Amino acid sequence: MKANELAISLLSGKMGYPSFVLMDEKYAILQPLSGYQTTEELLPLLKFYGSNAYLTTKWEEYSKK
Repeated sequence: MKANELAISLLSGKMGYPSFVLMDEKYAILQPLSGYQTTEELLPLLKFYGSNAYLTTKWEEYSKK
């Protein structure tokens, strides 16, 4: 069985399970994520991108808060 072409494209051919891609409102790829993410790992990333903090702050700086 062949993998889904959209998934291959969004993940730049780096297929894994589970995987997902964070995108902005214009469908630009912000960050692909591979592998299982715990709530503690995922929630800060979702807040970082969901609040648009990524537009003005680097992840390294944001994650220290």
